[in-house]
Formats: sequence, structure tokens, C-alpha cells
Amino acid sequence: MPDVRLILLLRNPIDRAWSHAFMDLVKQTGRTLESVEPAEFYNLFNRKGFLSASVYSAMLENWLSIFPRDQLYIGLFDQIESDPRRLLSEVFAHLGVTADVNWSSFPCNDVILPPAGPEFQAHDQGRGVRVADHERSDSFMPTEFRTFLSELFHQDIELLNSRYGLAVKHWCEAP
Repeated sequence: MPDVRLILLLRNPIDRAWSHAFMDLVKQTGRTLESVEPAEFYNLFNRKGFLSASVYSAMLENWLSIFPRDQLYIGLFDQIESDPRRLLSEVFAHLGVTADVNWSSFPCNDVILPPAGPEFQAHDQGRGVRVADHERSDSFMPTEFRTFLSELFHQDIELLNSRYGLAVKHWCEAP
């Protein structure tokens, strides 16, 4: 597939790591955040496989060692919330398809999440669930974990900015 068009959306690795940990240790287990010992979070954060999912420069190096840069669209997950129409337009342009579409047919303002937690055991795990009042887990990430993860991913975030020209330095800043 020499002409394949690739799409990669990068999420703030700090928020991605926290969301993953929160899902594994809180949502999937039906526990409360307060009932999970900090050591459980740190143990999960320090797992090699867990970390590699958020070290984007290594992913990019792997992909770009095989595919030319112009075949890879790199977008930011933040745009899904902040400017979904622009993000989709850029993806359409990358794919070489028209952006002249009926935008009202796209659920750009809906929040659709994977079914997680005991209340969704009987739900089709391959389909999303629309939610009306979703609160993102990064909005209540304890400061100690944000600090730890910021330090953990700081070098990679700097590399994304300097080597790939991605405007992501704000990812290291506290919200």
C-alpha cells in the first residue's frame, strides 16, 4: 500500500495516561477515586507497556521510518472538542476527499464514550454510548499525579514540539 493515507490523533499524554489509569483502577472496577491507593496509580504509571502508549515521538519515528511524512496526518485530540469541523476538514483534505458535506449530519457536538463500568456489562462493547453530562477524568486529576506525569512526559512533549513542529508545549502546563 505505497499510497496509503495515515491519520494519527495525539492526545495530551498526561491526560491520556490519567484517563487510562482512572478507567482501569476506578471505572472498570466500580471503585471510587478515594478508595484507590496512590501506590496503585504509580505502579500502573510506571509499567513499560503503559508508558509506551503515550511516548508519541517513538511512535512517530517508527511510522516515519516506513512512510513519508506527507502520508501521515497528525492532529490533536483537543481539536475534537475545540474545533471538530476544522479537524474533519483537515482529515478530508489529507484523504483527498471533499469537505463539501452536510455538516449537520455529523454528531460534532455529541459526547460519545466507550461503555465502561459495571453498569454497561450487557452493552455492546464495540459501540459508544451518548452521554449528556460527561465530566472528563482529567478535570479531577490529583495535582500529585499531574505533576508526576508532567515530569514523565516533559521530554517527549518537548521533542514533539521541536522535531515535529507540533504546538503541544501547553500539555505540560497545569490547567
